[in-house]
Amino acid sequence: MTGFSKALDISINIEQGMPVFPGDPPFQHRSVCSFDQGDPASVSAFDICAHTGTHLDLPSHFFAGQPTLETLPPENFIVPALLIDNGKDSIVGPEAITASGACAGEALLIRTTNSSSGVLTDTEFRRDYVYLAPEAAEA
Repeated sequence: MTGFSKALDISINIEQGMPVFPGDPPFQHRSVCSFDQGDPASVSAFDICAHTGTHLDLPSHFFAGQPTLETLPPENFIVPALLIDNGKDSIVGPEAITASGACAGEALLIRTTNSSSGVLTDTEFRRDYVYLAPEAAEA
């Protein structure tokens, strides 16, 4: 990977009513204190599942004894990355990974139709999202 062109924020907004994986609790935001109620400060509370919205699945999500997020330094997650476009394919296959030219240890962002299809913005979880095939994860 050569050069750095620009920073990309790939996160989506967290908001009431957003889709969550079936069985996960929905995101909730509530006011604890507010100026409207005469409180000296505005304070909010959030109830949120770790899988809500843009999130990172670490190996500890699948394998016991692996590092958890709080043990990793934040700078590990602000890195140069190669951006590839998966087009309209419904699965990211291993050929997309190998054709990207990414080397082992480099970060790879994959643009899919998830961002434009409503999968991320509908109120109900949709199972027709674009996903990474296990062989692509291995690649």
